[in-house]
Amino acid sequence: MLFSQYIQKIKKGGIDSVYLLTGEELFLHHHAQHLMKTALIASDAEAFDLEVFDGSEFQYDAFINGIRALPLMSKRRLVIFKRFDKLDSRQIPSVIKELEGDLSKVVILFLYEEKIDFRKKTVLEKMRDRYTWVNLAPQKGAEFERVLKWMLDGKKIDANLTAFLAECGADLWQISGWLEQASDFIGENQPLTLEAMEKFIDLGGFANIWRLTDAVGNRDIKQAQYLLYNLMRNREKPNFIMWGLKDLFIHLDPICKIRQQGGRLDSFAKTTHLHAFRFRKFNEMSANFTPSETESALAKLEKTDFKLKTSAAEPESLLVELMDDIIGRK
Repeated sequence: MLFSQYIQKIKKGGIDSVYLLTGEELFLHHHAQHLMKTALIASDAEAFDLEVFDGSEFQYDAFINGIRALPLMSKRRLVIFKRFDKLDSRQIPSVIKELEGDLSKVVILFLYEEKIDFRKKTVLEKMRDRYTWVNLAPQKGAEFERVLKWMLDGKKIDANLTAFLAECGADLWQISGWLEQASDFIGENQPLTLEAMEKFIDLGGFANIWRLTDAVGNRDIKQAQYLLYNLMRNREKPNFIMWGLKDLFIHLDPICKIRQQGGRLDSFAKTTHLHAFRFRKFNEMSANFTPSETESALAKLEKTDFKLKTSAAEPESLLVELMDDIIGRK
């Protein structure tokens, strides 16, 4: 069963007893559990019991004794086995047999979070044939966008998630838009990480990097500063330096102005404003230039004289030095 079929079926109330959920993306495992909990609540007015076990810490004898000591169930029960690959395969049939005494009351989710080859996993193969197997593959379209928003709620946007979005078939413009929207609800302590930005660049998204600056700049101006510094060090992507970076500085400029305190800009805001000015000047000068004329424009831009008094230990000064080097000598 595809993940999309799993979603459609349980939303309509078609809930089976035993599920084998396989896939390497933990985000989808979390979402599959969330959907099942929501479906159980919708299907039954009374609450349900939830039990979660970790396969790496599972104690079979204690589990069996606990099950047998319980009274007959009066309400539904959801049992989740995380890291199912760590369970002793010889114990799995007994675990299921003990739990499925009343199939109308119990739902079991076995979560297999590693890459799987059914040809080499006889127990898994039998389970796939006997129970409901759900392949947690990435989804596309509107349903995937809803999944994405749920996944990002309160979570950090990291390099793995950025790569995952690309694997889903979403183009970089869509990804940048989703991440930009995510900045509105990810929480102030869960910013877009530097690694995620760098992964986005590696995937070829440097032309759209300016769309993501709010996710960093509005949360933590220092983080934006280090982000710029690290990205500017990458000299192997001249297209990013030439086009993405200039848009990034221009976009950050008003953010820095808004954040000024007491009518004074801090050193990073000054640095940003300086290079936003330089790049605006460069845009004006090189709009219709040939490559040779662009080189000449860069030479003129180098002569734009702005001095900032910053400590050598401060990243602002490193940013200025790198920027001067890129603009003046590239």
